[in-house]
Amino acid sequence: MKSKKFVLPLAAVIVVLAIVLVACGAKVTATATTAPAANGTPGAANLTQPLPLAESLVIGTFKLQGTANAVNATQAAALVPLWQAYAQLTSSNTAAQAEIDAVVSQIQTTLTPAQVSAITALKLTRQDMVTEMSSLGLTNGGGANGTPGFSGTPRAGGGGGFAFGGGGGGGGGVPGAGGTTTRPTPNPTQIALRAQFANRITTTLMNALVTLLQKIAAA
Repeated sequence: MKSKKFVLPLAAVIVVLAIVLVACGAKVTATATTAPAANGTPGAANLTQPLPLAESLVIGTFKLQGTANAVNATQAAALVPLWQAYAQLTSSNTAAQAEIDAVVSQIQTTLTPAQVSAITALKLTRQDMVTEMSSLGLTNGGGANGTPGFSGTPRAGGGGGFAFGGGGGGGGGVPGAGGTTTRPTPNPTQIALRAQFANRITTTLMNALVTLLQKIAAA
């Protein structure tokens, strides 16, 4: 009889422990959906975060095209070397943050107060960057056309590079597939999120901006 008195409490304890473990597992799973990925890429929830000043100026310049506040030829000619200088500085491991901030300030003052206000009013977020990159057909984070790719160390304020991107070339050998395999090309969402984590503008987006400004300046 004594053994029977302990059987039921033990079974109840096991059931309670099982319920607790299941509940904890569900909580961990829910948390994992919003936590950063294992490779350090921020979660998709970060798409709602506001863009830093430099990135706002980039996306804002694209969005101002076709409006009364569009960048004109004189401004475009002045902005091309400034953005190229920004790209060079943010890819350097030795550039001071003050240098980068100074260039961004020059870029901002090259625009008119009305243009800056129009960009500010857009309240641009990471999602806007993803959308703009998609509309431009940008799916590669690697360097091209002489603009530096991601390299160096991340900066705290607004600039440094971070190892990421590169071309979408072939990878290592895989038996039965001609000896090679193609790496998946990052989509705009992945690129924008990784750029946020690296705290800098993607190379392809910078290339697209400089190309646009050069066309406006030459018009």
